[in-house]
Amino acid sequence: MRTTTTTIALFALAAAPTYADITWSAAERLVFAGGDSDSSNGASSGMINAYYMIESPAGDSVTKAENEFRIENDIYSSLSFFSIGTLDPNADLPDAQASMSSSATLSLTETTTFRIDHEIVGAFDQRDEFQIQLINLLDDSIAFSLQSLPATNFSIITLEAGDYTFSESYSLNGILSSDVNRDFKANVAFTVVPAPASLALIAPAGLLATRRRRA
Repeated sequence: MRTTTTTIALFALAAAPTYADITWSAAERLVFAGGDSDSSNGASSGMINAYYMIESPAGDSVTKAENEFRIENDIYSSLSFFSIGTLDPNADLPDAQASMSSSATLSLTETTTFRIDHEIVGAFDQRDEFQIQLINLLDDSIAFSLQSLPATNFSIITLEAGDYTFSESYSLNGILSSDVNRDFKANVAFTVVPAPASLALIAPAGLLATRRRRA
């Protein structure tokens, strides 16, 4: 009985789609914090970060920006963090900035449905900026765009075969003496939504395994 169940479970895994028709290509990625910056050009994964400090007898002020990413084949994930803080209770740094910009190319050989997770957490307000955008390179049309805080943390989109440029940009802009510290993080990830036909291949196998265990 155990052998039968194991065989069916392996069949169910084999029936799951591999999404070999999806290719992500890393491009340029840049973080900036005050007078410091860091970049990555073409790397498939890693972390870049920038750190800038202004010394003051009343307390130092620090600006940070970092991004951790993985971009390869059918994987896209990006986690960014930005902060501006000071130990000086009278500091007023309206021009302090922590930012990140990046782009990558997505190539599809057939129509594919994606879930895009896009979560921003922290002290993001009207002084700050962000844009998440997907451009169809065939005609430069906008396939997906976010430029203000969304009502939900994810979106579902269906893309036709072709090439697309996906870009992220964020900017944490300044602190006032009343702020003391501000920060936010942004998390973006692409996940393929299986087609109904693919799910149908998996479901009967699981059902059959259940029935045989009960027998």
